[in-house]
Amino acid sequence: MRPKFKKILLVIRGREEERAVIQRAARLAKQTGAKLTALRVLQRQLPDAHMESAGVPRKEIEKIAAAVAHEDLRKALRPVEKQSAAQVKVIWGTPFIEVIREVQRHRFDFVMVNAHRVGTLQGSLFGHMTMRLMRKCPCPVWAVKTGARSPANRVLAAIAAPESEEAAKLNGKIVELASSVAQQENSELHVVHAWNVFAESILRGRGGVKDADLNAMTRQARLTGKKMVLDLVSRHGLSIPRERIHLVKGSAAAVIPRLVLRKKIDVLVMGTVCRTGVAGFLMGNTAERVLGNVKCSVLTLKPDGFVTPVRLK
Repeated sequence: MRPKFKKILLVIRGREEERAVIQRAARLAKQTGAKLTALRVLQRQLPDAHMESAGVPRKEIEKIAAAVAHEDLRKALRPVEKQSAAQVKVIWGTPFIEVIREVQRHRFDFVMVNAHRVGTLQGSLFGHMTMRLMRKCPCPVWAVKTGARSPANRVLAAIAAPESEEAAKLNGKIVELASSVAQQENSELHVVHAWNVFAESILRGRGGVKDADLNAMTRQARLTGKKMVLDLVSRHGLSIPRERIHLVKGSAAAVIPRLVLRKKIDVLVMGTVCRTGVAGFLMGNTAERVLGNVKCSVLTLKPDGFVTPVRLK
């Protein structure tokens, strides 16, 4: 099961630590036959008054800055140019907005970016731009950790309870893409499902429910989760050893980061939850908390029908 990407957008911000994402994007483009475009978005920061006092027109300064950025992109791509010839593009604007607009204009079906943290997201691997892309970009976003092992040894697909038809379809997309990445990277594929008994602590405390009944509910919840995962894996024609299927009791926000650490996962593939067809995406609380606690590369997907709030000019 190979990825079916046609056009990959590689977002580069001009940092030395981006070598890992550049190498991985070039290899993925070569193996899938996808066209690769390397993009740098420059932000306008100097007020007009400063430019005027310097005696240099604003347009001239922007032209020089864009030319330098373009040359830097070319230089960054030279080590991988034999693997995949990439188109280079430099534009101006707010980075996450312009990336999404490029995806819309040119129908990119995959975005890759370095998972470099900047700003105030203490404890999180991901910076503001990466998190915004994960929230609002309509196509899958692969945030590659600086210094990530390449190829990856272990890929983990995180499966949520299919509480709706939309969620069930998203689970299928997660398994398919995780399987594709694992095959592409020649790595182990793992699957995790965090299950729980609704309001268990209340029921055990003041709810007055007998322990025997609660234990029966717990067994049933686990069996339901297990059947869901095994059916999903089987439906997609995957053969995954039982020891790589992880059914863990607890909240996904706590379970997944611990499993990533314990199993030394290199790439986590997970979905983000929203109502489809609604512009103005708010990532689900569980997804936000997972992303805030994992330290590996992450590939996020949206449900079918997702509508980005970012509009073309």
